[in-house]
Amino acid sequence: MIINRDLIGDRFAECSFDSFKVLSASHRKAIDACRSLLDGDSGGVVLTGPVGRGKTHLLVSLAYEFNREANLELLDDNDYVSVSDPGNCVVFWPHKELSRAIKDGFADGTSSGYIDDCKTADLLIIDELASENITDFVNEFTEEIIEYRYNQELPTAISSNLEFAQMKGAYSPRVVSRLADMCGDCIILLDGDEDYRLKKNGRRDGKKRS
Repeated sequence: MIINRDLIGDRFAECSFDSFKVLSASHRKAIDACRSLLDGDSGGVVLTGPVGRGKTHLLVSLAYEFNREANLELLDDNDYVSVSDPGNCVVFWPHKELSRAIKDGFADGTSSGYIDDCKTADLLIIDELASENITDFVNEFTEEIIEYRYNQELPTAISSNLEFAQMKGAYSPRVVSRLADMCGDCIILLDGDEDYRLKKNGRRDGKKRS
């Protein structure tokens, strides 16, 4: 199952790798990095670069590809259900929403549940890392999650508008070091001078190209 599927939103509900238009070499590298994670050849992927380069589209596609629903079988006596395949659990969070949920959760005791879900998911996807102020609070829970997943060798996929070198100045060295080791060559800068959303529709600066 995908936890927080509703946070993906209607605009990205039909995203897939097949519907992603490869418009640059970095787009091809990004898709290959996501498939490397799916194949178990990589412990993670980090997609960085400016707004509008297709990062969320790729992460949502990854969530759908990785997701596998549990297979439940009703036993002959109709009294028990057997789980023959637990499936995969994908946790999807925009980082700003995760920060807000954990902070608000201190009031009703749900904070630890959000953090535990992130730590133990079969795949954790965090969209737009560093899209909010990087306070000590944000750094602390982010480090706790990444440290756990690194130690347990659980795959993690992240996007950020910051380039990876800039992330070193925003987060603790431990977070960045763990991500670098988890992802290896699957840290991809989606660069270029055009917004993916405009370019894929044949537009530049909002105007249709002839």
